[in-house]
Amino acid sequence: MKKYLAFAVTLLGMGKVIACTTLLVGNQASADGSFIIARNEDGSANNAKHKVIHPVAFHQQGEYKAHRNNFSWPLPETAMRYTAIHDFDTNDNAMGEAGFNSAGVGMSATETIYN
Repeated sequence: MKKYLAFAVTLLGMGKVIACTTLLVGNQASADGSFIIARNEDGSANNAKHKVIHPVAFHQQGEYKAHRNNFSWPLPETAMRYTAIHDFDTNDNAMGEAGFNSAGVGMSATETIYN
């Protein structure tokens, strides 16, 4: 009886887990000097993925302001070129999930981050 009770308690603790995992490999850690980024997405598999290359951008110095919270950050006059893997959801909203900038900095940015 104790075994069945322990099994039932274990099952109660199991639920749907949504946890994206990211793996970044720098150019000094890869065999051929490549930057490598890999990630899994434990949510819906129905979202199309798009690789987007954002060119260098020149604009007036300003400030980024988030839409869903009070976060803000100063923006430089020159923005670096960067690549991003965008996840287009059903509402046509896009966000870059992972990518590299022209300085070789890699980022994965979808672990419970809202903008």
